[in-house]
Amino acid sequence: MTARTVIPLALAALLACACDEKPRGPVDAAVEEVAEEPVEVVDEPEEEPDLVDPVPDHPRIWLTPLLMDELELRQESSTPNAITIRDWCADHGEDDLASYVDSRGLGVLGAINYALLYKIQSSPTYAQRAAQIVEYALDNPYEGHTADTWIEFDDFHAARNLVPAVAIVLDWCWEALSESRRTRLVEQLDSWAARMMAAEPPGWQDPSSHDFYGHMWALLAAGYAIWGHSPDAETYIAHARDVMLAEGVKYASGEEVAWPVWDSSTGRANGGMWNEGTLHGNASSEHLFSAMLAELSAEGIVHEGFDFTAEVVGFNIHATCPGGGCTHAEGDGALGAIGPAVRIPVLMAMALSDASTRGRGQYWVDEATTATTTATPYRLFSEFIWYDEDQVGVDYRPAIGNSLYAAGTQTLLWRDGWGDDALWITMRIGLLGTDAAHNGLGHFTVYKNGWLVADRGVEDADGSLYEDLHHNVLYVPPADPGDEGRLYWGASTIEHLTANMAYVYLAGDMTDVYSAQPSSRANTVSHKERELFLVSSAKTLLVMDRGASFDAAHDKIFQLHFASDPVDESGDYRASGTGADLVVHTAHPAGASGTVDTAEGHRLRITTTDSTTAKSFLHVLRVVDAGADPLFIPLSSTEAEVVGAALGSSDGSADTVVTFSDDPEGDPPAAGSWTLSFDLTGTLVRCFFLDLDPATTYYVVHALTGSTLDIMVSTTDPGSAASHAANEHGIISFEFTPE
Repeated sequence: MTARTVIPLALAALLACACDEKPRGPVDAAVEEVAEEPVEVVDEPEEEPDLVDPVPDHPRIWLTPLLMDELELRQESSTPNAITIRDWCADHGEDDLASYVDSRGLGVLGAINYALLYKIQSSPTYAQRAAQIVEYALDNPYEGHTADTWIEFDDFHAARNLVPAVAIVLDWCWEALSESRRTRLVEQLDSWAARMMAAEPPGWQDPSSHDFYGHMWALLAAGYAIWGHSPDAETYIAHARDVMLAEGVKYASGEEVAWPVWDSSTGRANGGMWNEGTLHGNASSEHLFSAMLAELSAEGIVHEGFDFTAEVVGFNIHATCPGGGCTHAEGDGALGAIGPAVRIPVLMAMALSDASTRGRGQYWVDEATTATTTATPYRLFSEFIWYDEDQVGVDYRPAIGNSLYAAGTQTLLWRDGWGDDALWITMRIGLLGTDAAHNGLGHFTVYKNGWLVADRGVEDADGSLYEDLHHNVLYVPPADPGDEGRLYWGASTIEHLTANMAYVYLAGDMTDVYSAQPSSRANTVSHKERELFLVSSAKTLLVMDRGASFDAAHDKIFQLHFASDPVDESGDYRASGTGADLVVHTAHPAGASGTVDTAEGHRLRITTTDSTTAKSFLHVLRVVDAGADPLFIPLSSTEAEVVGAALGSSDGSADTVVTFSDDPEGDPPAAGSWTLSFDLTGTLVRCFFLDLDPATTYYVVHALTGSTLDIMVSTTDPGSAASHAANEHGIISFEFTPE
């Protein structure tokens, strides 16, 4: 697990130390001090927790003296964010207090804006306004609730907003509040925290869920705000910090956690993306980082070796579509928009990261997002606190790689460059473990100047469309066509993962996920695996599917959601975007045919007429200039277990040949030799032969007769043959000039 370093007390003195250079933020100051002080390392969360007292004076949550100095400078300099929050508070200082009351307590968070201005301007008027908002909300809770029960709305979802709002107002405005107001807010927070501890609401022991982090942040904020004023505060802090936060850190790191989530206790967020999806995942990140930043300011605790903050920054960089404006979308409610719900967690991650990560993050924030506006007033205080105008952005594009793999969700993101018109492809095999994740195992998307292939949820702006039906997958109809059922748990097996300058390869077996489902789901899938092989230079994605159902009546169908109506071009299908087209070609099996279902958006379905329990497909998806020939070249193989595709190039410089095994399990071909034949169009031939035996040397001979090129592959040396050892992924790749 990640060790927790306990920094000695007097954090205020630590963070206010004089420095020759401009302070870089509370995290750096704390980390630098750790190097000079003895530390205590807590390795086992099961041990009796060390109750380190918070700093004795208010504020404890976030606002250290060092950070306060920074915020006062921004206010004095009238930075754009300072102007926004100041103007909002001025414009809404006389609003009807009823406008702050809503079911989930989001409006009450607006009180923090006034509390923040009180701290940096020392104007009691702001403190009184903040107190009025929270007191009115407590006196006039959302309909059907009392002040005590309001946090229970939607399975305690309201707690993540109401409790921190009241806690922060109490903590930041303490000296400006009357004794009676202090007492009331302390008692309310104490009541709420006790109610949460007793209820153990949904998600209480589920670190895969955004509810878990919302509960944890609420409990920790309450504990810090009322510490010294309630004898139970230490209990709340200890549970939130030493149990929930400790387990959340492990989950985000891909480590084993204390409680199994469905069938697994393995963390599924490492790599920067939560398996719950991008919408709920951003909420989990925001509340996890909120708690970690509060833990740092109140007790000087940092988590050494915790890389997840840098991973979140890196994931968002790679998950942003070329040109900006959208992001990778996955899971319930995710539509790909880039707004404050994405920006704020990244800013918090930067505050907890090293200087290099902050530089990259700043460049992304400035290039891909816009400042939080008054459209979401409940986020203005976060924007003002965590966005640092003095942070210099570092252009990562010249040095960063073109791909990123998020292991926690088995998602790979790739682009062919960092220009606004780059080709961007996302691929997913799939880990589940939460009821907000979507099915869609093996799903992929293609983007070039806009979506060419998305999913139905993004296409229809409906983040509730979770079924295989709505994704780009090998589709096996469910037992009940009207109720596919959500896949609630299970882990696919990653069989191959590699990326280099020539190709990207992600392959996995999803069978175990389907097999793990309860009998009530009436699973129809007996086997499903997918290989995604991207040839970078050809801008071509090859998709090899192998699927089987228990009953032949449940077909196996290659399914694709275009962003526009595809046109049938003699069995190939072309969908047009802005300056680019995507053309889909079925390379295997012969006789497969497609239909376009416009009633379901722009969905293409390809299958065969035969009724069998098992089917396999090889599809070639090529991105070309608008109206350009995709240059698919017919390829034949003398061995039925070897299927493949050949591609030409627009300038005639090179042909590309890719083959796969058609074995039902993807095992290497049993045959000792086979010959591939096609009509040569280029001067160079690039070959990628997949699903071979990594322990075997293969011998290749080629012969050109007229325009027909024969490539003979054998496991025995026929003499005068080039030898190629398959790599660990079962691939041999080479190029040659036919003569």
